[in-house]
Amino acid sequence: MNRERNASGVNSYEKYLHFHPEQYLRSYVGGKTDILVKYTDGTNLFVAECKFWKGEVMLHQTIDQLFERYLTWRDSKKTIILFVKNKDFSSVLSTIEEAIPKHQYYVRSAGARGESSFSYVFHFPTDKGKIIYTEILAFHFP
Repeated sequence: MNRERNASGVNSYEKYLHFHPEQYLRSYVGGKTDILVKYTDGTNLFVAECKFWKGEVMLHQTIDQLFERYLTWRDSKKTIILFVKNKDFSSVLSTIEEAIPKHQYYVRSAGARGESSFSYVFHFPTDKGKIIYTEILAFHFP
C-alpha cells in the first residue's frame, strides 16, 4: 500500500484499513494463531506464530500449523517469530536456512532482510498455484 501522506496529512493507506488496534489486533494462546491483525471487513492483514526455538522438527511443525490451521486461500503473507535461547545463535540461523527448503510447501527463497530475518515463498497446502510469502524472524535471548 502507498504510505505517502495525502494533502490532509493522513497516511493514504489509513483510509482503506480503518485500523483500530483495540478491535482488530488479537493475541491468542492455546488453539489459535498468536498474532492476528484483521481488516475491518474481517479478512486477515497479518498472521504470525510465535515459538521458542526447539529445532528443525519444531520449525516444520510450526509451518504446518500455520498453513493447515490458520491460513485461508485468500491469505498471501505470514510470519514466524522465533525466540532463541541457544548460546550459538549462528548455528540456529544456519539450521533455519538448511531446514526450510526441506519443507513440503517450500517453493523458493526470497532472500534475507538481515542476519536473522529470512524471506521465503511457499505454496498453499491444497493449491500449488497459490503462493504464500513467509518471513521468518529469529530473536536471540541468551
